[in-house]
Amino acid sequence: MTPPNGENNPVDTRFISLFDCFNITFPSEQTIKDIYSTILSKYMDIKFSNLDWVRVFPEKLAAMTFQIYSTINKSLPRTPIKFHYIFNMREMSRVF
Repeated sequence: MTPPNGENNPVDTRFISLFDCFNITFPSEQTIKDIYSTILSKYMDIKFSNLDWVRVFPEKLAAMTFQIYSTINKSLPRTPIKFHYIFNMREMSRVF
């Protein structure tokens, strides 16, 4: 491992041993829908506890939001020319 400035001075192995490497895979579609529908259902239980017909919406809203998220990721890929097309799970979290 060499420093980022291009010099070929080796990095001390004791320094390298302080770092860890983690691999976290992206969650599945169903897991994402479960997470966001649970967040929304708990919120609706607090705000709309007396309305039973509102409890149907969290699952549907989570599925619709994930479908929009998937469509945008496929149709607006990030390229060097269109580098401002940055759409990630943070934008989906803003809905909820």
